[in-house]
Amino acid sequence: MLATLVSTSTISYAQVEGGLVQRAEAVAKAEGITMAELLDRSESGELDVNQRAAELNAEWGRCETYKYTKYASAKVDQEITLTNFSSFGGTCNSYFFTIERNYDGHDMELILYRDDREIDRGTHIGRYLPRGSYRLTLKNNGGGTSIRGGVRYEYREN
Repeated sequence: MLATLVSTSTISYAQVEGGLVQRAEAVAKAEGITMAELLDRSESGELDVNQRAAELNAEWGRCETYKYTKYASAKVDQEITLTNFSSFGGTCNSYFFTIERNYDGHDMELILYRDDREIDRGTHIGRYLPRGSYRLTLKNNGGGTSIRGGVRYEYREN
């Protein structure tokens, strides 16, 4: 039974992964860019791959979860930009950001800006975001025993 579940799960994952690659390739072709350029433009917030894919094929308009986990560090009293991105509103506009691990015990927080105006802050931010340009930053408010603190954070959208 367990082997069947694992096998089915692996096949399902491969089908989802294949579908995402197919969408990304279609968007790259439509935009006239390479897959590497597509990734760069997507991570910078310049291009919403899911939105563009939905414009190319209505069946691709269903919400897909996009998630990544990264490490970042900041000096005491420093605020650094983690990512810039755009929300196109509609039905796929759920965003969640969290500090998963604080390595050095500093008072760290995430700050979310819309058009350079702060709209939320904390160690966990979950929101439905209307159409607009956003920036997520990490702020080190001090409190640790060193001059630099590090965190592992998660970015998730669907």
